[in-house]
Amino acid sequence: MTHQEELAKSKLVVVNLGADLETLYQRDSSWFTEECLVFLREARQALLADCYRASMIVAGEALLRAVYGVIWQGLEVGKSLSYQSRGNVKNLSATTWPDPRESWGYLNKKVPFDDALSVLGENRLCHPDTVRKIRIVQWLRNQATHGQFPLLDEWDPYDPRDENEFRKLLRGQSEHSEGYRFKHPDKEIGWIRFECRQHAVGSLKPLSPDGRFAAITFRYVVEALDEFAQLSGNSAAT
Repeated sequence: MTHQEELAKSKLVVVNLGADLETLYQRDSSWFTEECLVFLREARQALLADCYRASMIVAGEALLRAVYGVIWQGLEVGKSLSYQSRGNVKNLSATTWPDPRESWGYLNKKVPFDDALSVLGENRLCHPDTVRKIRIVQWLRNQATHGQFPLLDEWDPYDPRDENEFRKLLRGQSEHSEGYRFKHPDKEIGWIRFECRQHAVGSLKPLSPDGRFAAITFRYVVEALDEFAQLSGNSAAT
């Protein structure tokens, strides 16, 4: 297999992980879901076209719309959601929530990404691990837009190995698990460790560092959206 074939295969494995989400999300015809899927498709196409920074930016926008959708679900059931914003306590309710179809810019200004994540976390609208992933996606999106990516190290999830396991690795009796790590500036997040096998993305070795960051971002977005879809399904069932 040529390098170009390996590259194409790596990208297809990553973007195909989002295919099932369209089936899950088609059960919900809300504006947030429709917009999320539009941006997710664009992120997929950008990744396939080697436009890695564009893919990360658009994937982040897809996720932001899904986050707003989760918040709106919380408001629809009659809750008033309070959260901390720049040292102040704020409240959201269905009556104060802007209609995004009328003014997306106003919604984005009233409840920016940071505040939306505070609403999610402080009101336990999803699992803390999911909030952490979304924060990572938000930061990577910002780096893709305005800055440089952090150093990306290759990382062995099972290092250090004991002597017996190390001998098996040398003999080819066990596999080296491909993984990567990079550091987030927020101490609460710290080191981000990404094991390819655990996240079912195959090998990212054929990709450039920017491509690996785009693949990791896309995978985190898909995992967050998958949890959101399950939360929506559970709400519908109850």
